[in-house]
Amino acid sequence: MRKKVVLLAAVLAAMIAAPASSYAADKIVIAQDKLNLSLEVLVNARRVAFPDMKPIRKDSRILVPLRFVSDKLGGKLSLKGNDITIVKGDRTVKLTIGAKVAVANDEIVNLDVAANAINGRTMVPLRFISEALGEAVEWDAVNQYVWIGSKDVPHINEVVKAEDVKKYEKYYVGPAKETLLTAVNWEPITKVIVVKSSDLPVEIGGKIYYRLDKAYDTKGKEFIRMASNEPYDMGRDLFLLRNGKTTYKRQEESDIREEHNGIRVQYQAVVDVADFDLYRDKNYKNMKLKDVDYISMYTKERTFNTLFKTDFLKNE
Repeated sequence: MRKKVVLLAAVLAAMIAAPASSYAADKIVIAQDKLNLSLEVLVNARRVAFPDMKPIRKDSRILVPLRFVSDKLGGKLSLKGNDITIVKGDRTVKLTIGAKVAVANDEIVNLDVAANAINGRTMVPLRFISEALGEAVEWDAVNQYVWIGSKDVPHINEVVKAEDVKKYEKYYVGPAKETLLTAVNWEPITKVIVVKSSDLPVEIGGKIYYRLDKAYDTKGKEFIRMASNEPYDMGRDLFLLRNGKTTYKRQEESDIREEHNGIRVQYQAVVDVADFDLYRDKNYKNMKLKDVDYISMYTKERTFNTLFKTDFLKNE
């Protein structure tokens, strides 16, 4: 009898010591080689759309279509054979396709990478031309952004028009609905703003949100990666919204938070055993980010709730 009691005690001790989630017991390491962030060019804090030929990297430099210079930087182009002349005000830039020597305002400049003809498009070195035309240029490795000109990020109200929440009520299901649709002054929220990847970066509730992306850990599990200047010690909770299905909350995995000179990168696991514990969702392990329609969060905004579209998945 005594042996049975001892054995039972050992079993109970093992059960108590076992982690509630096998995933929680694993050390999370984000697979940086699988982090496929799109390269984006921003002019005055707004992303530039490249419908035909997107920017490319060549020998650690970024090349953009020549048309970008006239469309976004205001330079007047002249192309004769392989010779390119760009004029903006009292500034003149001359370069030749295939040549690593250029002229910027009467000064000869040696280029790290030459202008190239690629897939029928003339591609030119972005930093060299931008700076030669008098524009400030900054490389943001964390967000894979090239900032040109002003870095004054606009409030989301300046970028996207608010919509009636009734159009999106089917995505708010369960206890999280009250949280997301009640403002900090306890008034009901009646508007939503739907943010596309191309709208980022934007300011919401006094914070700047640079981008959302999909990430993986080294075991292949999905995470949401959010870059912001969020100072909240506990991290910003995200909510996964699906048409007609319970809205699930995701807390930040604070152990793998990254801090980069004022930019915070936080990660939320897509699969969470809490979905079983709270809602008895037996299929919680099957949750995929592609099944999520919108990602939301609670902020200090009083007039609207923010919905981020998961269109960033197309960058995979």
